Amino acid sequence: MEEYLPILRSLHALGVKLAVIGTWALKACFPEKMRDYVLQDCDLVLAPEEANIRLAIAILNQKSWTTTVWEEHVDAGTPSPEFVGKYYVRAKQANLVLDLTYECKLDWQQMEAGIQWKLGLPLASLDNIVQLKRAKGLASDFALLEMLDDKAE
Repeated sequence: MEEYLPILRSLHALGVKLAVIGTWALKACFPEKMRDYVLQDCDLVLAPEEANIRLAIAILNQKSWTTTVWEEHVDAGTPSPEFVGKYYVRAKQANLVLDLTYECKLDWQQMEAGIQWKLGLPLASLDNIVQLKRAKGLASDFALLEMLDDKAE
């Protein structure tokens, strides 16, 4: 989890409007409960403005991250049609993976209004994180949510 902190802090500090979601955010909220849960990647929701997406990509590229949309290389100068309707940018560096969603099932203003701060980073609210995990409908996500429900009691 800690290996993602430098890039997450850089993105935030350099002005990218984002909310951390997914398992990384849950681990930040429930470090003891999720201590043994394996982190596959780090998921973010970006404010869906083109300038914000381009800023995120530019910062990632400057920090030596490779950025793609559906496995096609993109950079901050890639034409807009390459982004619109594509859902997310994936960034990789060594064994780290960032999935930067900018066409989200939840409204950005709703998500932004519910941001909570952990480790100096903007995390989506727990309600928003759970809504997004449930929307994915993966069995592993349901098992994770049940585990958190059980341990919350």
